[in-house]
Amino acid sequence: SSVEEPLVAQLLADHSLARLVDELYFEHHVLRTPMWGAWRALTKTSHTLVHSYDLFSRLRELGIRAHSWV
Repeated sequence: SSVEEPLVAQLLADHSLARLVDELYFEHHVLRTPMWGAWRALTKTSHTLVHSYDLFSRLRELGIRAHSWV
């Protein structure tokens, strides 16, 4: 997520950059995932599913077909 999240932030901040992307598969790491037990020690985020829905909605509003990768 140290590479993915800054890249998505750049896409949201720079619309000329976002126009270069048609489709994006992105694993947005959130708390309370179905794999919480197995990955608890590796989860270093404060993001929730609400953050995830907002993020994907904003990407789609820019015309990027954004999909959650799980």
